[in-house]
This record gives sequence, structure tokens and C-alpha cells, in this order.
Amino acid sequence: EYALAGLFALGLPLTYASLGAVLFVAFAGFILGWYALLRRWLGSPALAAFGVLATIAWLFLFQTSPTRSVYYFPAMTPYRFWLFVPVVWMALSQARAPKRWRRYAIIAVSSLAVFWNLENGIFAAVAAWLCLAYAEHEARSREQGVRSGVSALVQHLGRLALVWVGAIAVIAGVITGVNWVIVGYPPDWGAYLREVLPFGTGIGMTPLPLVGLFEMFVVAYAATFAYMLRRMIRREPLDVGALFFALFGAASLLYYIGESTWQNLYLVTTPLIGLLLWVFRQVLQRPPTDYTLARLATAGINAAVVLVAGMLLLKVPVELGTRDYARIGDSFARPAIADPALADDAAVLARDYRHLNRLAVIHRSDVPLLLTLGKANALDLYYLFNLYYTQQVDVLLAQVQREQPPVIIVGRVGLLPDQGLDLDDQVRYFRAHLPPNYRVTQQLQTLDIYER
Repeated sequence: EYALAGLFALGLPLTYASLGAVLFVAFAGFILGWYALLRRWLGSPALAAFGVLATIAWLFLFQTSPTRSVYYFPAMTPYRFWLFVPVVWMALSQARAPKRWRRYAIIAVSSLAVFWNLENGIFAAVAAWLCLAYAEHEARSREQGVRSGVSALVQHLGRLALVWVGAIAVIAGVITGVNWVIVGYPPDWGAYLREVLPFGTGIGMTPLPLVGLFEMFVVAYAATFAYMLRRMIRREPLDVGALFFALFGAASLLYYIGESTWQNLYLVTTPLIGLLLWVFRQVLQRPPTDYTLARLATAGINAAVVLVAGMLLLKVPVELGTRDYARIGDSFARPAIADPALADDAAVLARDYRHLNRLAVIHRSDVPLLLTLGKANALDLYYLFNLYYTQQVDVLLAQVQREQPPVIIVGRVGLLPDQGLDLDDQVRYFRAHLPPNYRVTQQLQTLDIYER
């Protein structure tokens, strides 16, 4: 969010098209970096190219339809998790030739990832911590000519953990200081964590189906960890890249289970793609001698190729068919609100509250409303549909009681005409529990204006 705010503050138009352009650059940069990483790690341009195509198919085209694009969902793009690429690149180098500066670079980048995106950042940092400890443990064993025991590895993990905690604390301190200088107060770190906590309920939040595609992920990671445990028991070295993707992927799957929705499955697919490519390389370099295993391996590789090719053939025409490049220039202008009633309400707010930099808004159409006004939400809320529980609304009400914003915009409740779904239960709860010193001063078509 800080990075995007900086880009828009530098003059990038605050429009959906501008955000789409930023996401396009992030996607393109990630794909190039992903290809370079896979080629270096696997030593095969063909496998790297296939990995890139598979990533595009699942991460980009899987979200494509005549009314939908990956650029509508920033959190579902590599802009969210791209920092694992430089971390793995440096971890591979550290495993071959340990360097002191590279160790601290891995710690710094993976610690920064925690603040870039909390969920994926934590998973990347934990995976990097375990991989770095293992890589340096193995390098020390090679230098000494004697393989160190598990106790030495555990001690090294403990020492590195302290360094990681220190790095995270330093970054948090820097962000706090910069925020204080620019806006006059520190970040609300509690709000940063609160949105993630509900997902700790895990599978109970939205129950997963008994049979689902996610079980392929579970089986793949379980088999990988069993294979790695067997190698460790035999005191055989592990591939650091495969170790990272197994750890990072399995942890990322926890977020999918916590969200329990198919829409997040493609978000956690990239680590599994890397892991499967590593398996394919193992099979191609050392084909199984057993006839049944050889047939299974061949069938698995062929199935993966057909699946990716089918996705590309079906989805690329859909993606290109929904684009109108003749209007690319117009798209960067701030689009008008399509709903006439909401547009009229926005005009009233723009006229009466132009002196306020921020408006407290809780409304079904909060995003287009705030974009049109060119203002930020004074509440710790950027999207109404992120209010999953009444406890989250209680946090907003506590913020109102504490900060006493001069104006609060509350949406009118009702049903979506095209779906017949009541999506305003949280708005209704918010309205019913506003502090008594607020009263309605204006009633517009889609919203009410409360003032103290």
C-alpha cells in the first residue's frame, strides 16, 4: 500500500487503468525473474519455459472471463508475493558458496516481505530462515569434512531467528518513523494484524469440500516432506530450492484453508509448480527403472503438458477478445460513476466536503465513491466486503468514538437488485450503534450524512 501510494503521489492517475498498468509491470517482471530463477535452479531452459507457461495459465488465465480479469484483483497477482524470487536466488547461491553479505541480504529481503504482504511474507520469511540455516549447516559440514548433528542445526536456527526478529523490528521502526514524519502519527499495527486473525479459524471458517483440487496440493507436499525426511535420516543432502518451495507452498496452503474459497487456490499454485518442475527434472535425469513407475512418471508429465496447453488454448482468445486497445488512452482518465444516483451523491459530497482530506465512509460502493472524490477513508476500512464479522464493525465504531470524525457517510441498506442478497448487514449494524452525538443532517439517494 505504501508503494502504491507513493506511485500515485508522484503523479500516476488514480484510476483502475493505472493500477492495472502497475500490476502488468509487476506481472511481467515476475515472469522474467521466475524464468531466470527456474533456468538457473533446474539447469533446463525447456523446463523453465514450461514452468512460466504453467504459471501464466494458472495464475493469470485461470481468472480470465468475458467479465473478469486478473487486473481486477491486485492481491491475486505476483505484486503480492514476488519477493520470494530474489530470496530463493540468493539462497541457492548461499548453499553453493556461503557469503556473509548474502546471508544478511536474504534476511533483509525476507523480513521486508513480511511488511509487503503479511500472510505470504511470513511464510516466505519462515521458509527462508529454515533454508538458510540448513544451507549454512551443510556448507559448514562440507568444510569440516564431518556432518554435524541435529543439535548443531537447531542451535544455528536459534541464532538466525534472533537476527530475523531484529531485522523485522528495525524495518517496523523505520516504517513507524517515516509514517510519523509524513502524517503525524504512527501506523496502526493492530489494524495491520486484525484482518488476518479471523483466518486463524482455519477450515472452520468456510468448510472445505470432502473432495477437492486442494487435496492434490496436500498429497504433493506430504510426499515431498516424506522424501526429504528419508534423505535426512540417511544423511543425504537436500535441494535448497525444493526445500524452500515445499515449506513456502505448504505454509501458503494454510492461508487457502483459512480462507476456504476456490478463488484463492490459484494464488498458492506457484510454489507447487516449482516443486513439480523439480520432480520432472529428477525423473528426466534419472528415469525410473521400474516399468510401472516409469509409466506413471511419463503419464504425469504428459498430463501436465496437456493441462497447461489446454488452458492456454481456451483462455488466451477469451483474454484478448475482451480488450479494446483503441480506448487505451481514455481508460487512464478517471471513469465516471455508472450509477446516476451514486454519481449525484458524489457530486454533493465533492461540493460540501472539499475541505476534508479524508471522509469516514461505510457504503456498498465505497471504492468508486472515494475514487471519484479523490479522498481516502478515515476509517480503517478500504472495502466493505472485508467486514466478515460484527467484531470488525465494533473496531470501526470504537475508532469513531475515539477519533470523532466530523462527518460519517453511511450507505442506505437494501437488496442488490440483480442478486437479491442482503449485503448490508454490517452497514445496518454500524448505523444502529453509532455514538449518540451523531445525527443525520442530509439524506441523499444512496447514503445518509451524519455529523456531530
